[in-house]
Amino acid sequence: MKKIIFFIVSAVIGIVLFIGVILKVGIESIWQTIIDFSIAKWAVVFILYALSFWLTQYRWQLILRAQGYPLSMAKIFPAKIVGFAVDYFTPSPNAGFGESFRALVLKKDANVPFSAGLASVVIDKVMDFSYALPFLLFSIFYVLIKFSLS
Repeated sequence: MKKIIFFIVSAVIGIVLFIGVILKVGIESIWQTIIDFSIAKWAVVFILYALSFWLTQYRWQLILRAQGYPLSMAKIFPAKIVGFAVDYFTPSPNAGFGESFRALVLKKDANVPFSAGLASVVIDKVMDFSYALPFLLFSIFYVLIKFSLS
């Protein structure tokens, strides 16, 4: 019951914030930005995002291989995409809901024990955070130096 209430409250807060941003920025401004964004720019963004997705999938493949599960990218892709989808249909994309689904799909499709799949996902998420940590620390340092926080 707590999870349902948390989900509803998070969804309502997210919707209210999204509508607030749209009203503050203005629909016309958002629409004009979308129109001004050329097909070539959309293609570049898509290619970079696809490359990023592939690299994180490859990293996960290496983790699984180190655990003794030499799976092909084709075997890993369904688990990765299901986890991605679940993360973006829940209020908190990085809260870990999709990760358990990744381990479940690996168990079903590739006969990887759930505990091993979940361990690989945890290692993958730790690596995700560890490469972002220097950027986070630099950002905090920059804000503290650049802006007065009185």
